[in-house]
Amino acid sequence: MKLPLSIFAAGIGLIATTLSSRAQPGAVDTNFNASLNSGAQAYAVAVQTNGQILIGGLFRSVGGVTRTNVARLNPNGSLDASFNGGTVADYAGSYVSAIEVQPDGKILLGGSFASSTFATPYNIARLNTNGTPDAGFDVNLYVDNAVNVVRVLTNGQIVIGGAFVYVDGLLRRSVARLNANGTLDSSFDACVAASSGAGATGLSVLSNGQLLVSGTFSFSTGTSRDGVARLNSNGDLDNTYAAPLDVDLTGSAYSLICRSNGTALLGGSFGAFHGTPGRGLVQVTTNGIPDSGFTVGSGINAGGTNFAMLLQPDGKVIIGGDFTNYNGVARSRVARINSDGSLDPLFSAGSGANDAVSAFALQSDGKILVAGKFSSVNGVSRIGIVRLKGDPKSHLDSPTRLGGGQFQFKFHGDDQIPYAIQASSNLLNWDAITNFTSGTNAVTILDTNAPSISRRFYRAAYPP
Repeated sequence: MKLPLSIFAAGIGLIATTLSSRAQPGAVDTNFNASLNSGAQAYAVAVQTNGQILIGGLFRSVGGVTRTNVARLNPNGSLDASFNGGTVADYAGSYVSAIEVQPDGKILLGGSFASSTFATPYNIARLNTNGTPDAGFDVNLYVDNAVNVVRVLTNGQIVIGGAFVYVDGLLRRSVARLNANGTLDSSFDACVAASSGAGATGLSVLSNGQLLVSGTFSFSTGTSRDGVARLNSNGDLDNTYAAPLDVDLTGSAYSLICRSNGTALLGGSFGAFHGTPGRGLVQVTTNGIPDSGFTVGSGINAGGTNFAMLLQPDGKVIIGGDFTNYNGVARSRVARINSDGSLDPLFSAGSGANDAVSAFALQSDGKILVAGKFSSVNGVSRIGIVRLKGDPKSHLDSPTRLGGGQFQFKFHGDDQIPYAIQASSNLLNWDAITNFTSGTNAVTILDTNAPSISRRFYRAAYPP
């Protein structure tokens, strides 16, 4: 499949460019290296609006500088020395597994952690933009077990999901809502009576204020949901969504993301959902049943787990976890899936990560940040955090009409990427002008067939 990267029309003045990032999709970006300590593990990653990168996990240094379990990186992977979390999550055995950046730039952390100086509450914290604890967030908030996911609502309230049972002394198993200052919102009660595994593992906020949560839940009303549940704004279960025992008994759900059309993707270690085979990945409709238009084949390998997912603007989904293949094709712990559930063969991390992938974040340039327990990716040493290249980008300059009627223009693309320059007179039929591998400099393109044609459309395609 060819990706049309740039298009313009010569003679009528229309110019448009699309897509982003650099080089072979999925290849390791060797210009990015955070240099975490040996044995470090990263479980969460988030990108700020200024391009800086927040990471959380189980580590003690970044670039040789002491940073315990939370740090901020510059866009090139170097440590941002101005951000220092100090003791916010430094107690023995602590780790950070969730990061959410608020619209005001403050940073919410979730995980299983404590501060040796009691600077933050247990298992959740809010930091100022420089990494210091936010004094406006309730330091006495008590969450009795791990917080796996944190989401900020449009009104400033905060929803948390995890393995906890009590929040501030009240029964709030797996899901709770906090006020903007960190106090418990007692009006929200999901009424979860029992939960197995890690409780709530994923959480998405819908446009109507409802919540989708992944995990295994039983409710005090006598109903249950295995895999995914939809909650109303007060925490009540929406009984019209999904059905009991949706995930088969072979596994669990660990990751959840929503598309703009209301469908949702569920990832995990299951072999089927609602009776539909699809190991590790399923797309569900707005009613919570399998989407027949999304077919994964055999999905990830038996015994594998899909822990993390990233939805790209083009509708493709990057999945990560601890698996070795997707639908029988080798993909070690990271793969990209087309919008119909098929494997995208253009995206490959080579031999992949040598240990589990935990989280993703997408940069504005299309590059993909990957966090996990690995120490190398495709044979390149990268401990805990790596950046992969996204889809190639290109740009076509405005054409110039030469004396003989020919069109000439310059092409700008990513280094060492094969492209095809194609031309059309009707946007339906495309003819190749030339194929080449781009370098660091612009390439001059000459269309010798243009004199006999009144108008001409051009595009760059990858691969040729």
